[in-house]
Amino acid sequence: MTSVDHEHYLLVEGIRLGPETGPDSTGSFQRLERALDEVSRLHRRILRTPLDLVSGLTFQALLREPSALPRLIAALEAELPGVPLRFGLGWGELTTPLRGRVHHMHGPAFLRAHEALQAAARKEAWACARGFPRAQEAILDGLLHLMGAVRERWKPRQRETIALARRHRRLKDVARARGVTPPTVSRSLDGALFQPMLSAEKALSTALQWFTIENTRER
Repeated sequence: MTSVDHEHYLLVEGIRLGPETGPDSTGSFQRLERALDEVSRLHRRILRTPLDLVSGLTFQALLREPSALPRLIAALEAELPGVPLRFGLGWGELTTPLRGRVHHMHGPAFLRAHEALQAAARKEAWACARGFPRAQEAILDGLLHLMGAVRERWKPRQRETIALARRHRRLKDVARARGVTPPTVSRSLDGALFQPMLSAEKALSTALQWFTIENTRER
């Protein structure tokens, strides 16, 4: 009999928003699938399982490092520029053995991630978290809601500039890649609140690291 893994995991469940039927539905599905494969390949060290489509345009993955969530989401946004995404984060155990893919695994982590995604949909929020004490969920949901509201205001050129700024440390390298001047890049990043967003992402990483360690010890 295969033993069940009683460790706790952070499961991310995401969905590509928009119609699942229509003339572009096949292209949307294939584009999402390619993006999930590429992000999984590039970030396999922070993932316990690859990002997998599980139903329609919904995908899941177990994270090896919960604090790396902002990095994972930024990578998805870079692969899918301008594509609206929503996320649910679930912290909990598995009731089935740990496998190399999310398929055929179940447990509280999965249930809570789905609950979080549903909560985000009800609130029209970018993301929510479930499986933590109520006060910690309030902190995470508040951060996630604010981060999503800022992201929603980003214009296509700002998204392009942000993706480049995440890859290049120097403004002049970003400017060269975009074919503009450094002051233009600076204004674009300032208008997108890029530095405050980086601070919020760092705060989210720290909160996830603390909360997951604390709640693992308590159980």
